[in-house]
Amino acid sequence: MLSQSRLAGLALVLSVIAPAAANADVYYTANFTMGVFGGAANSQPPFSGAIPQGSSYTGSLVFDQTLVPGGGSGFVNVFFSSFPAIGQIPPATALDMPLGSLPAFTLASATEGNAAIQYNNGAFNGLFYISDFTYLGNPYELQIQGGTWDIVAGDINNPGFNYLVSGYINLSLSNITPYTPPPPTPAPAPVPGVGLASLLLLLAALWNKMRRGEAR
Repeated sequence: MLSQSRLAGLALVLSVIAPAAANADVYYTANFTMGVFGGAANSQPPFSGAIPQGSSYTGSLVFDQTLVPGGGSGFVNVFFSSFPAIGQIPPATALDMPLGSLPAFTLASATEGNAAIQYNNGAFNGLFYISDFTYLGNPYELQIQGGTWDIVAGDINNPGFNYLVSGYINLSLSNITPYTPPPPTPAPAPVPGVGLASLLLLLAALWNKMRRGEAR
């Protein structure tokens, strides 16, 4: 009978040639709504025409059900970067937020990776998101913290804290649908014969070693 150490060695070798296990994480797509608060103070130039007061928009995101915190966990930001398959999910699929006539904000637009889904005791509580962008030649920053968002003058390194647009995110998701990330990009093919020959030699050597051990 093979010893435990020999079984472990064989398992290690077989793991090299066995296909990777399917990702156990469970993904979904969902929609959410966001809008601008009413009142002229909440949509000021130069954005009053592009993002009018009282307007609303439908965004979409992907979430990893495996990473959703449990009840009683309080406020938790689950960053998109923590998704095991995030490298396979297109940025505009992972997170897409249209705001009026401005170019849509996506995961790729997040500054320094500052993008997360926020939960409160396991329930959707909005987003955490920072994006520096330029509009009509001037720098601005979109800031989202939970269920509220603002556009301010300046950027992450030089915020002006002049709130030009202020709005909300509805704290509920709709159209929740299972989502399968695209498969990862295949690794470059090894030189024909070289990798397989080395692996076969390794397996043969391990097999002979185990047989000699059994014969003792």
